[in-house]
Amino acid sequence: MEVVCLGLSCVDVLVRGFDRMTAFRDEICEVESIKLGVGGDAVNQAMTLSRLGVGAKLVCGVGRDDAGLYLRDRVAESGADISGIQYSDGYSTGITVVVIAPDGQRHFIAPPAANRLMYEPDPEVCAGARVVSIASIMLRPFITADSVLRLVKPASERGSLICADVVAHKGLCSFEDFYPALPYIDYFFPNEEEAKSLTGRESLDDIADFMTGRGVKNVVIKTGRDGCFLKGKDIRLTAPAFDSPVVDTTGAGDNFAAGFIKSLIEGRSPADCCRYANAVASVAVGSVGANTGVKSAAQIDEFIAAHRQFEAK
Repeated sequence: MEVVCLGLSCVDVLVRGFDRMTAFRDEICEVESIKLGVGGDAVNQAMTLSRLGVGAKLVCGVGRDDAGLYLRDRVAESGADISGIQYSDGYSTGITVVVIAPDGQRHFIAPPAANRLMYEPDPEVCAGARVVSIASIMLRPFITADSVLRLVKPASERGSLICADVVAHKGLCSFEDFYPALPYIDYFFPNEEEAKSLTGRESLDDIADFMTGRGVKNVVIKTGRDGCFLKGKDIRLTAPAFDSPVVDTTGAGDNFAAGFIKSLIEGRSPADCCRYANAVASVAVGSVGANTGVKSAAQIDEFIAAHRQFEAK
């Protein structure tokens, strides 16, 4: 496997056209559509990478239930390796209701983060990977520095690039708890809101300086409609998003990370990595679902050729 993706997995119930301000009538509320899908940071990354032609293995925990089997089958259909999925009799597979607004923004209905299934990945699952992606730092099982270090330290020593994303939930842990693991992270992918919350800084430069000052080698901040901002020891750049319609932003950041990781494997420049990642995210948000929009690498190439980027700010 070229990439091992570890982290969150769930089944998504995607509800489009629900107005939260409108009362129910006669015990029913009609909506535009309801679809079933799969999601979670690690799932989205692995499925999108696989469709982009990158060998990807999913490592996650699911219950031994119908939802877990559904998730397994959907991931397998994408071509991703599912041998790293761990099954538990003691927990149910996570299910999230995703309410999608007309502008594509989404809201989640889900159990508390503390109730997420706990599993323990074997560090050997990362052996030989060119990239190890911890897709859900600050969510189970990655809620301590040790839980991250036991995977990324040996992988880094073997020569793997380490990428990481974060889900900034309050209560389980704090960002400060992860400082010992940060020097092993080559590329860190928080979104702007998460980055501000984690660091207490407002400007993108200050946020990146805070994180690189604690060991992260390169910080890639996802800035939504503005694209992304990358800063490392010897580089600083802004890459604008593409001018394309937005249907559903669910999984946009995970698809961005997948595009960036594919570009890293191909040896592209940082600017090209950001541009390609923005294109993958733009294609992803053009469809309902966290991992349904991206079909192939050829599709992304055609999208880049057909769409212009916004002007850099």
